[in-house]
Amino acid sequence: MAEELDPGFERLPSGTLRVRIRLKGLTAQESFPLHKDTPAVRKDQMAAARLWAAKTRSAINAGSYIDNSALRDLTVEDILKAFSTHGLTHSKESNARKDRNRVNLVLKDRIASMKVLAVHTGGLNAYANELIARRYEKDEQEPARTTLYNQIGVITRAMNFARETYPTMPKVALPKLPPPSPGRDRRLMEGELEAILEISRKKEPVLTHAVLFAIETALRKDRVLGFKEVYARSIGCGNRVIRFPKGKKSEKTVGIIPVTHELHALMEDAKRDLGGNNQVDRLFDISLGRFDKMWQETLELAGIKDLHFHDLRHEATSRLFESGLTMAEVMSITGHSTTEMVQRYSHYNAVVVLEKQNRRSNLLAITDEISKMIDLFLRSGGDRSVVDKMLDSMTMPMAA
Repeated sequence: MAEELDPGFERLPSGTLRVRIRLKGLTAQESFPLHKDTPAVRKDQMAAARLWAAKTRSAINAGSYIDNSALRDLTVEDILKAFSTHGLTHSKESNARKDRNRVNLVLKDRIASMKVLAVHTGGLNAYANELIARRYEKDEQEPARTTLYNQIGVITRAMNFARETYPTMPKVALPKLPPPSPGRDRRLMEGELEAILEISRKKEPVLTHAVLFAIETALRKDRVLGFKEVYARSIGCGNRVIRFPKGKKSEKTVGIIPVTHELHALMEDAKRDLGGNNQVDRLFDISLGRFDKMWQETLELAGIKDLHFHDLRHEATSRLFESGLTMAEVMSITGHSTTEMVQRYSHYNAVVVLEKQNRRSNLLAITDEISKMIDLFLRSGGDRSVVDKMLDSMTMPMAA
């Protein structure tokens, strides 16, 4: 017996139910696949099709119907490629490069083949869980929240960009992501710096000088590679500080870095070994890509694990605290905008403070002990002039 279908309903050979609504000059169409051919599943399929048809007719009559036919075959891959090609033209080149790398990562995953009309927050949440599970399997640790946010966020940003062409593109919120990590506080371990310098001196001297420069200045990698000697400006009396020219608002703040005797010597050594004598040229004339490759190869040869070049900034900041500088003084050099951003180094600062307090406590204890001994000496009939001579002999070298 032939199946009786509602007007506009069509049963395809695959079992899919196709519904086409024509009303007030508009045409709307939707397909409802048959996942399992049983009476119960067919009943549910028909109910879903009739519900969609009723809502669509109501929306057309009310003038609120949105035609998504242009989006029907559009995939996540389509909008990501369009975003990568046309949506990053006004971005800073380094940011655009990072976004294109994120796009390429997503294009390798199954989500790239998903229809954009099927993208929803739950689907992005499942994708986030997949990325977390994949990282656990590889490194036995959870990916950083920022990494997840960037890789998933590039999908929602691509959808926002596509909305300029397809106004009916659905809006999808980012899923709830794991809490942010406390931040890296990796420092150089014993022998690591020596190993890096020994290898780089033989293979790539530019890396040797860049590493030493980073530790002395606490600059980020992009600033190290972008440094020009003309940025070292005189402040009078033969003193100089490094001040980078004011950049875009999107660029991270750089502090004012005193050119110490050590830093001056490092710059002179770099100019001598790298052949850079022009103050307006970059001191480290090397591309970011080649530098990163050089860094990774050096770490592999040295057998060093889990060390980022940015960790040298952590090392430098910690050394500033250990030299006795205050939080404000360190921030003026590193360019950190809030005290919260340097709290990860506070335990190094606390060590310095503790050592100072211990020295003070020890001095007070010694002084107290000397006072008790002098008092006991005098009470036992000791000569006061002997005590005075002893105290004079103790204070004279200090005065000198």
